[in-house]
Order: sequence, then structure tokens, then C-alpha cells
Amino acid sequence: KYALLAEPVVTAVASSGFKPVISIQDEWAAHYGEAFPQAGFVFKASLLEKDSELVEKLIAHAAASVLWAFENPFDAGELAKKQGSTLSGKPVEVAVNGGRLPLEFKAAKDCKASVLAYLEAIYDENANLVGGAVPDDGFFYGL
Repeated sequence: KYALLAEPVVTAVASSGFKPVISIQDEWAAHYGEAFPQAGFVFKASLLEKDSELVEKLIAHAAASVLWAFENPFDAGELAKKQGSTLSGKPVEVAVNGGRLPLEFKAAKDCKASVLAYLEAIYDENANLVGGAVPDDGFFYGL
């Protein structure tokens, strides 16, 4: 009767007669003031020390990729389909243009508060899921 789905899958199934009844992102934002983070990079400290230039390039390419997908949602959906996704361009385009799939890239310094709120909420439920402690500033690259 109910399913917990991520965008743009919600948009895709909504066109088949299913109706979204709640947005987890909206509910989270109402409680914590902003949406929760959904993806991130994790780098070994040794890589950061050994090749910070590579890390900076990866971050820059990721930021450019997210911007491209936001500006070209139909093409991004088609590219995802070519890579094996069950979605195609139209649902991605509708989700992005409708504001339901807010594609954006944020540097660690710009999303630290939302990441910490998310990790603290998980910690409060089960500390082991975040390694027994909420991370300190060393967890965030570039701070």
C-alpha cells in the first residue's frame, strides 16, 4: 500500500497513478531547517596527504557534473539509462524542473551543519551506526 522511494522514482511512478503522500526531505527540513545530505565523498587520510591535487580535481569534476545534470536533466536521465538505470530522461527532467529533485553540490564547509544534524539523529537512535561517536571537524575536508 505504501512505499518509501527516492526521486526521481517517485515522479516516475506518480505518472502511473500512484500518489506521493509525504516527502521525507520536507519533513526533515521542517524539523532541522534544511534537507538532509544524500551523498558524499569519503577519502582516506593517506590520499588527502599524498595527493590533495587529485582530491581537489575529483571534487571539482563532481561539482561540474551535478551542475550539468541540473541544467540538462533530460540528458542526465538518458545517460543514467545508458549506464543501467531503469529511469530515463523524462522522469528526471520532470523531477528536477518541478523542484522535487534539487540537484546541488555543496562543499563540506557549506553543509557541515546538515551533515552533523543527520549523523546526530542516527547516533541518537544507534550510536554504533556512526562508529560510536559523532565525527569532529577532522571528518570534513577543507575545514
